[in-house]
Amino acid sequence: MSETHAKFGKDIEIIVTTITISLLIIAVIGFIAQRIGICLIRGVGQALDGDSALLLAILLSGCWLWVYFLATSYLGWENSMPRYAFHPVFLLGGFIFGIGAGINQACSVSTMNRFTKGDLSMMLTMGGWAVGWCLWMSVSLRGGWSFEFYQTTEHFSNQTIFWFFVPAFLITVQRLVFKPDQRRLWLGIIVFGLLASTLFLLQPDWPPSRLIQDTGDVIFNSQNTDWPSAQRYLLLLGLTFGMWYSAIRAQQFRLQKITIKRVFRHFPAGTLMGIGGAVALGGNDSHLLLGLPTLSFASMAAVVGMLSGIVVERWVYRRYFAN
Repeated sequence: MSETHAKFGKDIEIIVTTITISLLIIAVIGFIAQRIGICLIRGVGQALDGDSALLLAILLSGCWLWVYFLATSYLGWENSMPRYAFHPVFLLGGFIFGIGAGINQACSVSTMNRFTKGDLSMMLTMGGWAVGWCLWMSVSLRGGWSFEFYQTTEHFSNQTIFWFFVPAFLITVQRLVFKPDQRRLWLGIIVFGLLASTLFLLQPDWPPSRLIQDTGDVIFNSQNTDWPSAQRYLLLLGLTFGMWYSAIRAQQFRLQKITIKRVFRHFPAGTLMGIGGAVALGGNDSHLLLGLPTLSFASMAAVVGMLSGIVVERWVYRRYFAN
């Protein structure tokens, strides 16, 4: 009995330690994401205006997961993260997500950034995520949507990953050495990428978009009664606190109330993001930080679709609504 109690106590200690470390990591992730302004929409906008630094940094933010792949290869561990084959449906899902994110003027992480700066309209976006995700899943299942194209594939060898990591590392070094005005951005991206990769290993479902989608699934899908674990909500609070604390320190917190105009903009935008995320099996946070590092062709297609959707939305807005 004493051995059983000792084992139980040790298991509890490991769980508490893991959750504590995860909370500290995600709070720092939130702080950095707010401080350097990680936003795919802003990155695309700056790239179209001739400055590709932010977009390039965001696209390379997940490459630090390769450090884990290369290190564990020497320990004989296998890469068990999912990797999906290419299918045009990922382009479609990414495109829908990109359109919605463009209308919202914020992607997954930057929606949380704006919310913790006091923009209450982002609650409409997050509600739209849940509704869009559940709406698509409900309609698609009833309509006989085929999931056969969501096929997993074998992972590339660590040697192949190494040859992808080298140019990404050299680009980062080049920016740090020869672009002093970008050092804060790239140092922040390095720390953000390493911490996000570590958190994925401890808590694979930490992205806020996934939690909101899973919560919406419980609320809107009567067949699903399993709520996400309490620790996932704790992680969301940790991320929110880190972002909020960064906004307060930078004196960027400004409370913005919800207006009728914002309702008709951000809720439909969030719904499109939710539908796109459901079709593409994740938002930009999951594909950039987890999908691209596994060299998943599906994630590459989803990201291309997202970038295309953002560009199209930006062009339509400038062409017909800017004036």
